[in-house]
Amino acid sequence: MFLNASTPRRGMCVSRMWAMLLHTYFKPDPDMPVLNSVPSNTRPALNTIAGPLGLKLANECRKGWGQLIWRQRRTSLAFLLATSLLVGMSGLSQAQALSHPSPSTPTHALTTLAASHSTQEWAFVDTLVAGKKLVLLGESGHGVQQSLEARNRLFEYLVQTHGFTTIALETGFEDGMEVNEYVNGARSLDDTLVAKVFSFSAPRSWDANRQLIEWMRQHNARVGPAKAVRFYGIEMLGNARYLNGADRSPARRSADAALAYLHQVDPGAGKAWQQRMEPLLAALVQQRYADISSVDRESMTLALADLVKLFERQKNAWTGLSSFQRFQRAYRNALNARNLDTDLRSNGWWAGADPGNRQRNLDMRDASMADNVKWVLDQEGARGRVLVFSAFKHAVRVPRTSHRASDRGFIPMGQQLHTTFKHNMAIIGMIAAREAREFYTDDGLAAFINAGSADVFAVNFRELAGKPDASNWWQTSCTFGDCQQALTSAADAVIFVKTPQAALSATTGRGN
Repeated sequence: MFLNASTPRRGMCVSRMWAMLLHTYFKPDPDMPVLNSVPSNTRPALNTIAGPLGLKLANECRKGWGQLIWRQRRTSLAFLLATSLLVGMSGLSQAQALSHPSPSTPTHALTTLAASHSTQEWAFVDTLVAGKKLVLLGESGHGVQQSLEARNRLFEYLVQTHGFTTIALETGFEDGMEVNEYVNGARSLDDTLVAKVFSFSAPRSWDANRQLIEWMRQHNARVGPAKAVRFYGIEMLGNARYLNGADRSPARRSADAALAYLHQVDPGAGKAWQQRMEPLLAALVQQRYADISSVDRESMTLALADLVKLFERQKNAWTGLSSFQRFQRAYRNALNARNLDTDLRSNGWWAGADPGNRQRNLDMRDASMADNVKWVLDQEGARGRVLVFSAFKHAVRVPRTSHRASDRGFIPMGQQLHTTFKHNMAIIGMIAAREAREFYTDDGLAAFINAGSADVFAVNFRELAGKPDASNWWQTSCTFGDCQQALTSAADAVIFVKTPQAALSATTGRGN
């Protein structure tokens, strides 16, 4: 069977073959750029016309078939046309079969997301999370009310049923530390603190985020310090307002936190380091990184490297002058400041849009998040079990995923954590119907979501065992349109949302 998870890649090759042959027939010309002239939206049609034989030929493109067909282009055109008439319908029927999911796929309706308590609706995750130290939950788009509510209910269930101790979010690291102070009773609540639950969207505050940290605070007050849950941010920066230039101050947040600690444990060194760093941090806030002089960029890189080394040399002394937790927080801030500098120097994610450069290196952001998650687990100790909440593209278990900002894509955090934790972690995705095309190359997944009996429902891929029709259909699905890996390999379960609603504001109650 030639129509499988790699069909779109082959289809591109087939499309170019047909373009080459038809171009030769109607307008003979050895000019090879015609191979790249086929619009992407015509490739599925050409793929169907070509039929299985064309797909097989496409699969052999890299083995020299393309050159052979070019040399024998007139004979090849007649041969492909005749063969397609005989077998094209077979290819079409196979393509249609892939567009409609098997009705035997087991689903689990999630109907009480807005409730403030966990229910047995979440029991479908029991086999996935049993004994796992780490669970990744990824949403297909930020700011969806049902996704945020599902996160809250799942975390409550994991804490109450499976003994999870921590939630770590795709938000700024130091922002997360301030939220953690609140959930453990060390500070009061205000709207700016709610925004820090997901600082990427700041200054917006979502009601579901407020509910999350309120539940955590109430839980901790009830169970006491020994069984308290904690909140962490895993982003080196975590604020989109820096990207659009609306507010560049978050770029110095981690460095400032590290320097503030230095002032406390060694005032003399703190003053000297503040004098060294202040002009560089000011430049980072006042202008785009690309506009900072090369001399100042180099000085920033050297200063942050020296700062990290200083923390490492003084670990024992400074821990004794403060505490293990305070030192670790400050040291992690120094590392995040250095990671941000590395990302900016490599024209990475936080460097902002660059339409003229399609080869940007986006890997540092996910590498830093993965490293921060590992640090969180270290802080939690032997009993630590962590739920990580991020965008699904960061959470997936694929070697490399696509991104609109760079043709290179990036190595996801989920893949990097899988390399370390293997079977000691699970991944659950969340996909809204309107974003299904990002995860599947035709309308099959959207049709499956829209046919669901509930507005929000889940599929546990482990339950496909013994159901060959359903299992085969899901195995043909493509992750993020690049068709390198089936969705069943990228995640262990997926929660689907049929009609996504905008997240409700914590202050107005209206959608943002």
